[in-house]
Amino acid sequence: MKSKLGYEATHQQILQINSLTEKQFPGTDISRYNDSYFQKAIQRRMENIHCATPDEYLKTIAQNPSETGKLTDSLTNSYSEFFRNPLTFSVLDRIVLPSLMLKNIVSKNKEIRIWSAACVIAQTAYGLSGDKELAIKSGCNDYIAKPLDIAVLKGMLHKYFT
Repeated sequence: MKSKLGYEATHQQILQINSLTEKQFPGTDISRYNDSYFQKAIQRRMENIHCATPDEYLKTIAQNPSETGKLTDSLTNSYSEFFRNPLTFSVLDRIVLPSLMLKNIVSKNKEIRIWSAACVIAQTAYGLSGDKELAIKSGCNDYIAKPLDIAVLKGMLHKYFT
């Protein structure tokens, strides 16, 4: 994928950006992001500050730690895709809400209180032995591995949302 300016950072340039980030912000590891996502973040930053080439961007972040901070900040999502996900919305619309409304009618309660917990979707190339136990120990309610089994997913949704 090329930026509007027509340039794409090479793997070597991405490694150099990661190295600069680690030097300027110890403990920050941006190597965990997949290449296409990281490439898009670099391209957006290059366009925002009008860098013509990845080499020019490398020089900019080497001289300007605040730009490195802006790059790392751009890697985090600040929005939710909950209602943008058709499957999630469909389950909410067709299973969860009708169930809540039915319980409400039966109990003659005039209000429905809904608490929305934060949902996190992690992307990983490989699952490791012990991931489920680590996730549960870290506070997750449950764990499902890829490839997703729709029946297992439906069971989990039913378990936690009815």
